[in-house]
Amino acid sequence: KINMKKAILESDPEVRAAYERWIDGMVDAQNCRFTKAVVQLFEKTVTEHTSDKNIRLKIIEIATVNSYKDATWAINRVTGFRANTPPKVSEQRVCTGVSSDVTF
Repeated sequence: KINMKKAILESDPEVRAAYERWIDGMVDAQNCRFTKAVVQLFEKTVTEHTSDKNIRLKIIEIATVNSYKDATWAINRVTGFRANTPPKVSEQRVCTGVSSDVTF
């Protein structure tokens, strides 16, 4: 987890702490392959979507609560895209927790 947290580029302490909670949740709750590259892609996706701190925090919170490895699903939830249609498990890109494989 420490190496993954070092991959975070965010300078705002509150947003950085949110990313760290997301990493903790993904690593602790799931038995899956989770790498620095996943962290960097997640952060890049969120940062490119918005510079608004509150929206970034909400995206990270949703991703943490729902164990989303892919920030796109959390972004879609925040922006209201498909708000009334929950993503299918196969679309969430979450770890299954059953094996060390990742479900896509």
